[in-house]
Amino acid sequence: MSLLYSKTVYPENLLETRPVVFSLAKVFSNHCVLQRNKPLYFFGTCPENSEISVTIYSEGKALACGKRFFKGSEFILLLPALNATDNTTVKAVCKTGNEVFTQELTDVCFGEVFLAGGQSNMEFELQNCVGGKEELASVKESKVRFYYTQKNAFFDEHFFEAENWSGWQTFSQENAEAWSAVGYFFGKELAEKLDCTVGILGCNWGGTSATSWMNRETVDKSLDFKKYVEDYEEKIGNDSLEEQKRKYDEYLAYNAEWQKRIDAFYAKNPNALWEDALKECGDSIWPGPLNSFNPIRTGGLYESMLKRVAPYTVKGVIWYQGESDDHRPDMYHELFTAMINDWRKLFKDDTLPFIFTQLPMHRYIQDADWKHWCKIREAQMKTFNTVNHTGIAVCLDCGKYNDIHPTEKNTVAHRLLLQALKQVYDDTTLSDEECFAPTIKYSEIIDENTIKLNFNNMENGFKIEPSIPYGDPNPIDKINKAVFEVHYFTNDASEAYEKVEYVIDNNAILLKVSNAFDVDEVRYAWTNYGVVELFNKFNQPLAPFRIKI
Repeated sequence: MSLLYSKTVYPENLLETRPVVFSLAKVFSNHCVLQRNKPLYFFGTCPENSEISVTIYSEGKALACGKRFFKGSEFILLLPALNATDNTTVKAVCKTGNEVFTQELTDVCFGEVFLAGGQSNMEFELQNCVGGKEELASVKESKVRFYYTQKNAFFDEHFFEAENWSGWQTFSQENAEAWSAVGYFFGKELAEKLDCTVGILGCNWGGTSATSWMNRETVDKSLDFKKYVEDYEEKIGNDSLEEQKRKYDEYLAYNAEWQKRIDAFYAKNPNALWEDALKECGDSIWPGPLNSFNPIRTGGLYESMLKRVAPYTVKGVIWYQGESDDHRPDMYHELFTAMINDWRKLFKDDTLPFIFTQLPMHRYIQDADWKHWCKIREAQMKTFNTVNHTGIAVCLDCGKYNDIHPTEKNTVAHRLLLQALKQVYDDTTLSDEECFAPTIKYSEIIDENTIKLNFNNMENGFKIEPSIPYGDPNPIDKINKAVFEVHYFTNDASEAYEKVEYVIDNNAILLKVSNAFDVDEVRYAWTNYGVVELFNKFNQPLAPFRIKI
């Protein structure tokens, strides 16, 4: 097994010393959802020189079977595609020498399976979102099932104990409280639309960079990406693995107590400034020591989470991430593209659909408008435009002022669902205008004082509906709007943009400028946070952009 960092021993080396027994991967459990109409991968561990067979039964009748001999300690079998069906049984048998081991799974359903990945906004729990508690209390039966990949950052005995307790859950008020809100609402709509069971495979962790979810070898091959690795190696210094563990354990103990203090402070002072909270509660030292035990290390969660559930057969991925890469926004397109390629290789599916959320409006009250989220949004749109089998849910209006965790998740889930229906299922009953946000198509100079902007997904005209992101305490006239700006060739400073008035011309926008022939660039909503007011007929917000004239 390769090293995690050149200066350390890989903390996951317990994998090499544990006794090998026969077992399907823990993502295969009672109540699991298997992807219909797609060849199925079954995988796990076994003693060397074993014959493994997997058979799927329905009412005592074998629907599919696979069998192979494996010399090594891991196995992977590919079974043929099956139609949607409920209440099947999976029986896996391992024959090694004179010994026979059997594992049986019950209440297995065939339906649609999506992996819900990303950071804290995908992780955000159903019980904490707008309408979540009402949903938990009112729903009696649901076709959504959930598997949560356990959140452990490295392999130790606790890792395997916790993994042994993991398994697929059916819906109940108690079970579903901690499910991903975006994942659940996405799954609920999809199940209603397709009339089948939907499985959501949660694999997410707050505060994580895309590099946490990438193959370390991919990062090492890129001089740009290696900057992420260097961040850690500089902090590690000459610390031994034991010293790194001691420092990280000290951080965990401090942070647990600090989190209690900060939660209590904001419960009493919900609109307090961050600096006042720190004065009262002490410094935040998140994310802790940047060493081999930190979950956000490069390649860490790719090893300890993603590879534990891959190559489980899924229909696609829904993704909500980008916030934690805003310190290097200029490389996010390349980073995200490389991550998608890593996932497709790992899941053995070159066309695995990736449906992702474009970051919404957000700014902390104490921060300047650094416009780094603008670049992340632009990189996400570029990824959609350049990487096949992707979809983008434009959610500019779904942010929250002074809070990176907007609690309204239903809209995000719905827009991801619309993208999936159009991009993955090719639903011809839905128009592009309904499923896609308006995006810039091209510009044209009409006369000396007018620039016309033309858009995709805009057949029925614009409407103005000022939308203050949920929870904003300020009156609408006190907040900057998502505006159109122009840059002139004649401006000396490259960042000197001027706000301009606009007029809706049915499906287009007319900008009123002093001299259209001197305009170099037009941009829209180029701010970390502002009011969104331009939507198409189906309440899809105009996507932010910048375009050369």
